[in-house]
Amino acid sequence: MNGFNCHSVKRIEGEKYITIEDTGKLSTLEICSLADRIDQEAVPGQLVTLMVGNHPAAEKYLLNTGFSKHNRTAFYRNPLKSLPSPAASFTWKKVSDIGEPLFKEIWKRSMEDSPNGESNQTMEEHMDSVKQELGKGYEHSCLAIYEKEGPVGVAMPHIEPGTEDEGRVFYIGLIPEERGKGKGTPVFIETLRRLKYDFRAACHVGSTSIQNKPMLRLFEKTGGAQERIVTAYKKQK
Repeated sequence: MNGFNCHSVKRIEGEKYITIEDTGKLSTLEICSLADRIDQEAVPGQLVTLMVGNHPAAEKYLLNTGFSKHNRTAFYRNPLKSLPSPAASFTWKKVSDIGEPLFKEIWKRSMEDSPNGESNQTMEEHMDSVKQELGKGYEHSCLAIYEKEGPVGVAMPHIEPGTEDEGRVFYIGLIPEERGKGKGTPVFIETLRRLKYDFRAACHVGSTSIQNKPMLRLFEKTGGAQERIVTAYKKQK
């Protein structure tokens, strides 16, 4: 991409969006050049998002070329060396066990009133994003969490595409009526254990809005250390 290694950034693309992550190794000039390139490649209807660290000059350029500044996201890394044993008993069901419509309904409820903010995508678009990013075998990562006969939430552990052992969680959340009951921590611990033992992840890289204080505390409580904070810059074509 115009003088720098395009493989140094991560590009996630769907019918209605293009998202660029991992720009931390780029200079201000390279970020501006990348923004121009992606802006030219985007088609009408697509939302372009660039995740950028502390680059005041790049920020000024992005704002002057039609991008708007949105939420800030914190990234944490956990080596998964020492994880507590599960403190609660849940039943985990794959999307193939309960069917995609029910899974999407539980996922949708898990996103209600989220500290990460509202999504501008439909559940169909969210599901398409999972299938596109994770590829074959995505259903092993789409897990609904039950307690007794009722749903608690969803978790989506996976190995980051393009890596051998970097664990990520595409989404994790509890439905509104299950929040505030002490279930978030055991659900997250079990998700990390699944990353380590089922997916053979060597580490977990997690991210959340800096406004999501409970999740930030949970990252730290379970052994994560903050690596960086980035800002989302968005432009609707």
